[in-house]
Amino acid sequence: QGYSSLMAFDPTQELDVNVEEMTGIVNNMRSAEITYAVRDTEIKGLKINSGDFIGITKGDILVSTPSRIETAKKLLDDMITKDREIITIFQGIDAKEDEILAVVEYAKKLNPDIEVDLINGKQEIYSFIIAVE
Repeated sequence: QGYSSLMAFDPTQELDVNVEEMTGIVNNMRSAEITYAVRDTEIKGLKINSGDFIGITKGDILVSTPSRIETAKKLLDDMITKDREIITIFQGIDAKEDEILAVVEYAKKLNPDIEVDLINGKQEIYSFIIAVE
């Protein structure tokens, strides 16, 4: 959310205008993270196995699967609609090129008009951090 709101910052505008624009971006966007489970557990009825990939959005674990790609697809199903315009994917150090391409392909399948930005975030814990505007 911070990254997306910073992209809306315009140094030629008044502070109030920038705050309004940046707040609008944050309120309209969705974000999610994919990481891995370190132990077996169950949260809100969702069974999570150690080593599974978990998808987090809105502060809650939405999905847990043994596949990083399947976890990403389930998150994208929840996040991408026809009115979304941009998806930014920050790839972690363990994200593989074929997985990144599969995530982009799936996002385009859900919304062929969505613009995709890829950023090598090099984050260690999260395979992907995804922002959809």
